[in-house]
Amino acid sequence: MLVLNVLRVRQRDADLYITAIPGRDLLKLMEPVAEQSSLRADIWSKDDNPDGYQRNPERKRIKSISDFLLGKSGVKPLLPQSIILNLRKRAIRFKAHAGGPEGPIYGTLKIEDEAGALWEVDGQHRARGLCDAVKRNRQLMDYYLPVTLVASLTRPDEALEFVAINTTQVRVKPDLVLRILWRQYREHARAAERFLGRDAWKIDAVDIVDALNRDPESPFHANIALPGTSVAGKLTSERTFVDSLEPLSGDTKLLTIRYVSDFWKAIAVTYPKLAQQDNLLGSSLFKGVGLYTIHKVAPFVAYYSEATEGDHRLRAVERTLGVGLRQFKPSFWMKEGKARDFNNRLGYNRLADKVIFSLLSANPPKISKKLRANTRLESEVIKLTTLRNYHTFNESAVEKMDYESAGAYALVNLRTASVYVGMSGIGYQEGLTSRLSQHLKEDYDIFNCRRVGTPAMASSIERASWHAFKEAGWTMINRRHPEAKEYTPCPVCHR
Repeated sequence: MLVLNVLRVRQRDADLYITAIPGRDLLKLMEPVAEQSSLRADIWSKDDNPDGYQRNPERKRIKSISDFLLGKSGVKPLLPQSIILNLRKRAIRFKAHAGGPEGPIYGTLKIEDEAGALWEVDGQHRARGLCDAVKRNRQLMDYYLPVTLVASLTRPDEALEFVAINTTQVRVKPDLVLRILWRQYREHARAAERFLGRDAWKIDAVDIVDALNRDPESPFHANIALPGTSVAGKLTSERTFVDSLEPLSGDTKLLTIRYVSDFWKAIAVTYPKLAQQDNLLGSSLFKGVGLYTIHKVAPFVAYYSEATEGDHRLRAVERTLGVGLRQFKPSFWMKEGKARDFNNRLGYNRLADKVIFSLLSANPPKISKKLRANTRLESEVIKLTTLRNYHTFNESAVEKMDYESAGAYALVNLRTASVYVGMSGIGYQEGLTSRLSQHLKEDYDIFNCRRVGTPAMASSIERASWHAFKEAGWTMINRRHPEAKEYTPCPVCHR
């Protein structure tokens, strides 16, 4: 028999019993004891339990809640939301102690053994997270978890309640979550990373949105809709603008108010008519395809400006974009212009590449058709030779890679549009990071690399990439065809 102090609440023709169960008792209820007052989830299984409605608990989510309760998130470890349990058999006795007939009644609920299991309608991860935390720290044995107990729902009704709970609740929108974290945790990186993981950079992106919205010299002045406001009459929403900044997230020197602000002011100088307030909404340059494409180009523009102009401040970026966007007339960005042909994820990449090669006055690397028989090799060569994937070439960038494995790489001098293609990992005696470090004293501006499993694969990528740049007319710093490694012939010329 299980005895609980409860508050009975009447909803329609059903009684709800509200209580709290400490970690020690919850742990006991989790122990597999036949049907007697144990805590169970009705797990769906195609073969064993096709009428079930819950998924198997996820170990990762359980540990996440357990870590949260142990204070590892930097946030006060509270679980105020009630878990919901159902007794399919009404083998209970309630004795009232206080309260009136019109409202909640406080009393004692006795659950007989023949009532069977307490079925988890909602909250199985919270319950298991607390149990896991109790095992890791016995001080949590007295941590009380709120519980709402329903008596005598049939199994089908129980499943429908589960569906209702998980489909009718209005969840907090991601952009509002980001605003909350930006306001509360911008100075607490660990707490931000707890909630955002790899997207912690978005907190800095919200700073950028606010700055552009406030700046009267920015084309985005008062033109970005904040969470909970309509995008009508605005260029874009905060969520779209923040998401589009992802290509800049890998370089903390570029994901800044100064650079993004200067970058878009330079765009406005390049397209003065499109940047006029009356014309802003009539083009795709400052929203949608323009945002996602131009932000993919933004890191390369900074690297090119530094290499050719000495910095990536406003005037230098203006001169760089003046060249790179020369072939893209204002009509290209109008609603009925050709930019609309690039309005999807693949299109953003294609258009960004066009802008980059327009800036360089160079042809894109030419991938040999012979690689199509080896899709993995073809994919690796495409990734290595795509310039929007490149990083600034310096000691800290190389050390950040920390790749002591086989791989291929390419180094580019932006002032001369020349390239060196190499590899590392011969017999695993020389890792990728070590090999790249040997080039730091040489005159290169940007680089890219690809880690692979074997020196043979690295050698194939090296030689195929060398051909891709050479056949597109690039100046090859290593003029001679790379030597074969591991006795594998060149996948392009078979040397």
